[in-house]
Amino acid sequence: MAVKFSQFNVGASASDIDYIVGYKSTDNVQIPIGLVTANTTYAVSTAQDGANESLILTGTGPASTDVITITAGNDITLTDDGAGNGFTIASTVVGDTYTLGTSTNGSSVNVNLDAAAGADSNITLTPATGISIAQAGGVVTLTNTAPGDTYTLGAGAKSGTSVPLNLDAATGSDSVVNLTEGTGITLTQTSATEITIAGAGGSVIYVDSFTGNGSTLTFTASQTIDNENDTQVFIDGVNQSKSTYSTSGTSLIFSTAPPLNSNIELNNISSVSLVSVPDGVITTAKFSSGTLVTESEGIANNDNDITIPTSAAVKDYVDGGVSVISASTTAVNRNIYVLTADLTLTLPASPTAGDSIKISNRSAVATCIVARNGSNIMGAATDLTLDNAAASFELVYTDATNGWVIIGPQ
Repeated sequence: MAVKFSQFNVGASASDIDYIVGYKSTDNVQIPIGLVTANTTYAVSTAQDGANESLILTGTGPASTDVITITAGNDITLTDDGAGNGFTIASTVVGDTYTLGTSTNGSSVNVNLDAAAGADSNITLTPATGISIAQAGGVVTLTNTAPGDTYTLGAGAKSGTSVPLNLDAATGSDSVVNLTEGTGITLTQTSATEITIAGAGGSVIYVDSFTGNGSTLTFTASQTIDNENDTQVFIDGVNQSKSTYSTSGTSLIFSTAPPLNSNIELNNISSVSLVSVPDGVITTAKFSSGTLVTESEGIANNDNDITIPTSAAVKDYVDGGVSVISASTTAVNRNIYVLTADLTLTLPASPTAGDSIKISNRSAVATCIVARNGSNIMGAATDLTLDNAAASFELVYTDATNGWVIIGPQ
């Protein structure tokens, strides 16, 4: 039956009420008082529980308490602060210490990791083919024991227009590079160790000498350098790789300054073009004073006149005589000498610039000597040995430094 509100008991506090009456659709509903009272609050605290730690959650209105136990695992300690405000988590593990060392193990070497308290570990270094391993104290040395091959460089016989440059290995594979004649170039294998390259034109070798001071990189040549590949540079007699220097105009430029007081020699090979002059184009007006002299005064006497001598006089002066010799002889300027025996040809004393001697070795020996007679040959104070049994060339005197220089094929 229905109950009037006036018949309800009046509660003085929330504790006096178990339920509140509600209404849903046509049904009466009992609502627990706890659903409509104030929110519950909680206090968090900690407490030591043997080796473990308790995390305590205490509730108010209505009061309830929940506890979470945090358990100490292996090598872990939990310590409450004693005031219930927290606890400390600490590790009880103590790390091991190790010593690194080496020891010999036959042809191998062990790298040892020695533990103070735990287990030791080793790594073995084993030599492969061509490698040896040695141990001394804490040092391990690896050495390559495989011997390198040796090679012999030689010139092969000419085939067609090519001369092979052979690299013969003592035990490994041989290699061959073919040198092939280009336009205006001839190649000749003059010996097993020599290949002669000759051009349709002529060439001149200019020799310059310098002294290094340990800091200068650039040196000035007496003549323009046409091509770096047409140069040879020596420092104290040692031929320098072209990767160590460059050229520009008359400049010889080193990548590293030559040492103090080092002797630097530059051989600059300059090509000379041979030009065919048409008939009837040269007149006396084209000659400077003193170029031509009268025959009556002798071709060697020059008094600045330009009377053209006879062709015979000019030929005698320009070509000189031809001497076929089989005994040692002192050469005369502008003569041609054909050597037919093992002998010494002595160059003229006190030559002047432009003096020349032409030589053809027909002796079939490689021991004939050209004696310098006080003048340099190719910039060196040394006699010239004709180690080519078929040498044919011209010597032209330039100056006191360069002396006699070689022109043409050898």
